[in-house]
Amino acid sequence: MIGKMGDKMKKELVKWLILMSFVILSSTILKAEPLQLIYDGKVHNYTLPPITLYINGEMLQTQVMPAIQLEERVLVPAKEVFEKMGASVEWNESEKSVYICKREMLIVLKMNSQEAWVNGIRYTLDMPAKNVNDKMMIPLRFISEAMGYDVIWENGPRNAFILMPEELSFPEEPSFVEQEEVVLLPGAITALTGIYYDALIGAITVDKPSNLCAEDLVCMDDPIDRKWIVDFKADYSAVLKEGVYELNTGPLKKVSIKTDVTTCMIIETQTVQALTIYEMNEKLYFNLVTPREKYDKLILIDPGHGGSAPGTSGGGIVEKNQTLLYGMDFFRLLEEDPSIKVYTTRSQDIDVSLEERAQLANEIMPDLFISIHANAITGTAQRQESVKGTETYYYDNPNDLRGKAFAEMVQQNLVSTFNMVDRKAKADTGYVVLKRTNMPGVIIEVGFLTNSEDRNKMMQPDFSARLATVLYETVKAYYAEGYK
Repeated sequence: MIGKMGDKMKKELVKWLILMSFVILSSTILKAEPLQLIYDGKVHNYTLPPITLYINGEMLQTQVMPAIQLEERVLVPAKEVFEKMGASVEWNESEKSVYICKREMLIVLKMNSQEAWVNGIRYTLDMPAKNVNDKMMIPLRFISEAMGYDVIWENGPRNAFILMPEELSFPEEPSFVEQEEVVLLPGAITALTGIYYDALIGAITVDKPSNLCAEDLVCMDDPIDRKWIVDFKADYSAVLKEGVYELNTGPLKKVSIKTDVTTCMIIETQTVQALTIYEMNEKLYFNLVTPREKYDKLILIDPGHGGSAPGTSGGGIVEKNQTLLYGMDFFRLLEEDPSIKVYTTRSQDIDVSLEERAQLANEIMPDLFISIHANAITGTAQRQESVKGTETYYYDNPNDLRGKAFAEMVQQNLVSTFNMVDRKAKADTGYVVLKRTNMPGVIIEVGFLTNSEDRNKMMQPDFSARLATVLYETVKAYYAEGYK
């Protein structure tokens, strides 16, 4: 007499029966048709036999891009697979990311990145999500490891089976589903309708008015004050009531709603955060992540001195004014490049201490920290006229030569472009903004304000724009050399 089966045995039996039915249905191996694949900037001829993909017993017919095998990894089209599973799939062109939402699960995948996010938890893919023939292809194993789905690979006929967990469940007693973990902002029930913090996916969630789209929003980040300002570009005070809502959870500090002509949401954070906005199922989601998690290339510009710290001077020219001019011209040029996210330690004449600059850099974790200064020397007029030229400092770290490499590139390009005296790229361990930051950094001493020849060059009407161009081209060359 056969006793009562355990749940685990029953699940394995059902999986085996499903798999056997698939094998019978797919007993003939199809002959491969030659396929041209475009990925990683190259055209590849793909001649492996085709892969047949099944989701819960149903063959998935992909209209544009089939499942493929690269480097012993099976890749499947993200949109077709997840939509077949009943998920909503949205592509964010500016971020080159796809947002997948199913019930309480939120998945974020970025093109050509080995990082994936599931409900705010980071996963490392064994192969990056790839753009193949303009389709996002993801490793089959990710669906199993990150989502808890059963994935079976049958090597002979090259079949891939995805079995969703609910298809394998055998509840013997009525089950009770716990309510979603949603943390309402304090006072939200009485003072703010339609906005709350969803702790399950780590996002501020707003019920979307029918005439509002994510593309309509204007977002401005203020990294120095650690906040984002989201302008809804219309008056939504009837829906979003004014108020300040203390939160202090995760990266969030508080959220404020204000309406003047238009309604604005001010998001204040504990540290510098990047903001991702997407809409799905009649809601707007405001998700905070670190800049490093969102952006592939990051630069932090540091215009030296400012506020009550004027820096040096010469010939009536004050260093803090010149560094701000140079830094902001460089900033605006980098802003025009969509592949690079740029931050600055100051955009106006304000006090920012050396410690604050270092802390800001360590929160952002840019690829490069670039501090811009002007030089000077004391002494007689004759001595001041005898010392001139450009020099670039980097932190002396024998275990990380990226700062040295960038400093040498900057020094060479500035000297050749402006015909400055070459005072060389120099190692130093004393500068606070170099020794207390955790990334490659340089301090650029553009020229001597106390030397008339340098000063005249630095005060030419086109000097700042030319300097910005040289630094921008140097940053691009740094990336092109494979540095990050």
